[in-house]
Amino acid sequence: MSQKSTKPVLTIRSYKHGTMEFATESLVTWHVEPTPTIPFHVPKLIGQQLLDVILRRHLEKFSCSVEMGTELHSFEQSGEGVMTVLAKNGILETFDTKWMVGADGAKGVVRIQLGLTFLGETRDDIRMVMGDIHLHGVGLDRAYWHRFGTIKRGPLVFNSLTDEIGVPAVLWIFFGYSILGTARASLLPEVAGQDPDVILEEELTEQHALLLGQYGEEYMRIASDDDIIAQELDIFDVAMSTEDACDITAVPEHGQNDLADSGQHPSQRTSRPAPRNFVDILPADEDINLSDSPGDYPSRVTETHNSPPRRILRVLLMLRDSLQTAFNVIGLCRQYPGRPSFEPDNYVPSTLLADSCPMTIGTDIQGPDSSSRVSVPPHPFSNMTVYRLMTWMNSGSHQKYEAEITCLVKDVIQARDFNPKDLDGFSVKRSLHALDNNGKKGPVIFPDDWLEKDVALDIPSKSKDDQARSLNISGFHYWPLISVIRSVFADIQASMFHLFPFKRLWKDPLDGHQERVFDELYTSDSWLEAQEDLYKQPKEPGCSLEHVIAGLMFFSDATHLATFGTAKAWPLYLYFGNLTKYAHSAPKSGACHLVGFLPSLPDNIKDVFSSLPHISKSSMAALHAHCRRDLFHACWKHLLDAEFLHAYRHGIVLRCPDGIFRRVFPRIFTYSADYPEKVLIATIKDMGACPCPCCLMPKVSFDFLGLWKDMQDHVTTLRTYCLERIIQARGFIYGGNTVNGSKVQATVGGGSWVPTVNTFVERLAPLGFDAFRMLVVDFMHECELGTWKALFTHLIRLLYALPGGDRLVASLDYRFCHIPSYGNGVIRKFSDNTSEMKRLAARDFEDILQCAMPVFEGLFPAEHDAIVQLLLYRFAQWHALAKLRMHSDATL
Repeated sequence: MSQKSTKPVLTIRSYKHGTMEFATESLVTWHVEPTPTIPFHVPKLIGQQLLDVILRRHLEKFSCSVEMGTELHSFEQSGEGVMTVLAKNGILETFDTKWMVGADGAKGVVRIQLGLTFLGETRDDIRMVMGDIHLHGVGLDRAYWHRFGTIKRGPLVFNSLTDEIGVPAVLWIFFGYSILGTARASLLPEVAGQDPDVILEEELTEQHALLLGQYGEEYMRIASDDDIIAQELDIFDVAMSTEDACDITAVPEHGQNDLADSGQHPSQRTSRPAPRNFVDILPADEDINLSDSPGDYPSRVTETHNSPPRRILRVLLMLRDSLQTAFNVIGLCRQYPGRPSFEPDNYVPSTLLADSCPMTIGTDIQGPDSSSRVSVPPHPFSNMTVYRLMTWMNSGSHQKYEAEITCLVKDVIQARDFNPKDLDGFSVKRSLHALDNNGKKGPVIFPDDWLEKDVALDIPSKSKDDQARSLNISGFHYWPLISVIRSVFADIQASMFHLFPFKRLWKDPLDGHQERVFDELYTSDSWLEAQEDLYKQPKEPGCSLEHVIAGLMFFSDATHLATFGTAKAWPLYLYFGNLTKYAHSAPKSGACHLVGFLPSLPDNIKDVFSSLPHISKSSMAALHAHCRRDLFHACWKHLLDAEFLHAYRHGIVLRCPDGIFRRVFPRIFTYSADYPEKVLIATIKDMGACPCPCCLMPKVSFDFLGLWKDMQDHVTTLRTYCLERIIQARGFIYGGNTVNGSKVQATVGGGSWVPTVNTFVERLAPLGFDAFRMLVVDFMHECELGTWKALFTHLIRLLYALPGGDRLVASLDYRFCHIPSYGNGVIRKFSDNTSEMKRLAARDFEDILQCAMPVFEGLFPAEHDAIVQLLLYRFAQWHALAKLRMHSDATL
C-alpha cells in the first residue's frame, strides 16, 4: 500500500472552552516498537474511496470481481455445498458454491436465516453525529485534529480526512447534548467565547417566548440545565439541508475580517450583539411555486472574488407540540404528533387546539367570495332552483312523510342558490320531458368541469421500414383530479375531514397496558410518515400556511352493464381518506366520487392487427394485450397531468371548513382493483412467472404460502421498477421485433415485466411515490370470490366423490335452504340449490361461509369430518378478523 494513500493518526489539539485559544495536545495512540510478532503496530488512516480500489485490484489478481447491485436473498445447505439465491436489480437467480462466508453484518440475511442472536445494548446517554463538510475562514491547522468542548459539554471534533478533494475537507463529529450551542460557539464570531450551553439555552428561551404567546403558559416550559435541555431537544427535529459535502462559512460582522485576522480575541469583547439571522438556502428553480405566493422572493446570494462568502447552512428547528387526549370510557385516546388546529369530531376540546392564524391571501388565490357565487346547474336544468326541486321529487320515498318535508325545506327552500323567481312558468312535465330527452340529439354537456379526450395509441407495425400506426381511441371522459379536490374541500362534507393524523391508543382497564389501534387511514403509519415528510419540506416562498394532506383512495372495476349483450363500462372512483370509513360505507353519504370512465379497445382493432404483415395468432394476442396496457397508462397520463404534479410537489391553497386557508398536498395511498386490473397498474404479465403485483415471489414457491419464510420473502423481494430497460424494450418493439419476442423478453428481464411504461412510476416516483405499495388487498375478489369460492367448490366435489354423493349434496342444499334469515340483511335466505352457485354475489358467499360448519357437519366420514370442521372454523375465524373495522396489535 502506498504511503501517499495513508495518513498517520494525528495529534489532538484541544482548546479552551468556547474559544480558539490553544490549551493542550494529546495522542490517540502511543508509539510501540515493531517486533517479529507484531511488525506493523503503527495505525494508519485511509479513505474508503481509496481502500475499495486497492481491495478490488487485489481481487482481480485471483480472477475475482465484486458485483454491485447484488444482494443475498436466501440460501440452503446441502451435502454438496450451498445453494444461494441472489437478487440482481430485483431479479432472482440461483448460484451453487462449496462455501459461503457470512460477512453481511449483524442484520444480514445469514444471521437472520440461521437464527443467530446478536447481544448488545443501546446507549441513550451517548449521542454522536458524523458528516463530511468543507470548513473555511476558521484557521484550523490540517496537521492536527481539533477538539472544542468536553465530553460533558458536548465536544466538536474536526479531523483532516483527505487531500484529494478539490478544497480542504474535514470530518466533523458531534458528541453530547449541546450540539447546536457548541457548533455556534466554534463557528460564529459574534457568539465565540460564550458557554455553548448558555447559547443553546438562550435560543430555546427565545423559542419559548414566542410559543408562550401563542399556546399559553400551561403548555410550555423553559429549560435551564443540561438534563432538561436534553429533554427539550427531544421535541425538536433538526433538519439540515446538506449535500455529501456542504459549505459552512463563518460570516464576519460588518467592518471586520475573519476571526483569525481581527486582531481582537473574541473573549475580550464586553458585549455581543444578538445572533444575526441565517441566510436562507432557497429552493431550486423548479421547486419555486410562483402561483401561490404573490410576494417577491428574496434574491439569491451570489458570491464573487471580491465579496466575502456570506452563506451559512440554516438549521431548522421544527417544534413538535404533541398532544395526547385523555382516555375515554372504553379506554381509547388519541396521540397527535403535532397539535391540531382543526378536529371534526369535537373529540379534542377547543381550548387544546392550536391557534392557526389565517394568512392574508392575495386575490389570485382567494378569488371571489364563495358565498356570493351561484353554482352552475347540472345539465339539462336551467337553474339550481328547478334542479333542487326536481331532485327532491325524484329522490326519497314516493309517499312524502315528515322527514321528506323537512328535507324539502332544508335542501331546497333554504338553499343559498334557491330563487323563487326561477319558478315562474315552471312545469314538472316539461322538466321531466327535458330530462328524458337528454342526450338523444346534440352534443352531451358534462357537468363539473368534466373533459373528453381522445387517447392516441401507437401500434407497432412489425417492420423496420414501416412506421407505427397511430390509432385514436375516443370515449375517455374524466374529471381532473385537482378540480375534484377543490370541489370536495368546498363541499359541506369537508367539515368531517381529518386534516391532522394521529395514533389511536387503547388502555386495558385490567392491567393498564396500552396497545396501538388501527382503524382509519389517517391513523396509519403511512399517513403519519407522509405528514412527517411535509413537516420537513421547506415552506413555499412567502407562505407560512399549515401543510395538510388530501388522502386519495382510488378504485376501478370494469363491468358489464347487462346480462345479455356487450354493453360495458370501466368507471374510476375516488374516496378521500380524510373521511371516516363509516361515512364511506353509508350508501347515501356521497363519499364516493366518480372521476372518470376508462375506455376499452374497440372491437374493430382486430382488423388493424390482421392487416399487419406476417403476424401470427400468438403475436396478435400479445399485441392486443400490449395495446390494452398502453391505453390504460395513457389515460392515467391525462389524470396525472402537470397541474396534479405541481400540486403534489407544492400543494394548493384551499379554504378549509373552519375558514382557515391551508396548503393541501394530494397524496395517493391506495388503489383497489381486482387482479386483472392490478397487473395493468403494475405493468406485469397476468399470472406470469412472478404473478404478485407487489413482490417478486415466483409462482413455483406458491406452496410456501402462509409459512413464515413466505412472509419474509414478501418483504425482502419487493418490486423495483427499471424504466431504462422498459424504454429499451419498446425501442425494439417499434423497430420491428414482436412484443412476445425473445429479444424483448430478455431486455425487460425476469419479474414478469411487460414493455409498457408505468405512468405512476414515470411521473410520481421522482417525488418519492412507490407505485407498488399502493396496491392493497381486494378482499371481495381475493377472498370471498376467490379463495373461499374455490374451497367451497372443492368440498362439494369431494362430496360427489364419496359413495352416495348425489344424496350428500342434496342433503347439503336441504340444510342451507332451511337456515332462517338473520338480522336486517345480515344473513339472507338461501336458495334451494346452493351447491350449484348460480347467480351468487360476494355477500352470498360470505353468508355461506358463516353457516358452513353446521351444514357440512356429518356429511364426510368420521375420520375426515373433524378435519373439515377445523378447516371451516379456521377460515371463518380468519375471515371474521379480516373483516373487523378496528384492529389492535393483539388482533393483528
